[in-house]
Amino acid sequence: MRRRLAAVAALGLLLGAARASPGPRVPLEFWTIALQPLLTAYVQDMIGRYERAHPGARVRWIDLQFQSLDQKLLSAIAGGVAPDVVNLNTEITVRMAQAHALVDMEAAVPAAARARYFPNIWASLRVGGRAYGIPWYVEPDVLAFNRTLFRRAGLDPAHPPATMDAFIQAAVTIKQRT
Repeated sequence: MRRRLAAVAALGLLLGAARASPGPRVPLEFWTIALQPLLTAYVQDMIGRYERAHPGARVRWIDLQFQSLDQKLLSAIAGGVAPDVVNLNTEITVRMAQAHALVDMEAAVPAAARARYFPNIWASLRVGGRAYGIPWYVEPDVLAFNRTLFRRAGLDPAHPPATMDAFIQAAVTIKQRT
């Protein structure tokens, strides 16, 4: 028993020393969706705090446009060069999980950390009983529109767009017809 305890203590000391010693920088790639320029300062500050807390880490931030994320992420995964961390909305998280493109995060996040979130926020990132994301920020999807402009474009204001594709098509129709 004493030997085991001594071995565990020695291992702990070695691991502690290894973490504290300077070593090669560990690159981490972090992708976000259209956060620049509005949130540039916030994200850069967050990255700086992370790098100071983890001296071996070097975060490379790549901000992508919404329209290109799906294709770029799936291509990166297929090519074996997926980002280490990616900021996805709930819709994309579900789509990527169904395509088996994400890792189940359940084991990586202790129950105490999960308990800090409202249950429905955590549940929104679950697909098939697995957690495919960690909530970062939550924002409601809201659609406000001008009913008169909708009618003028030949669209039915009683049936506004329910998907991103329908929203884009409605915007194109309004632009073309008004």
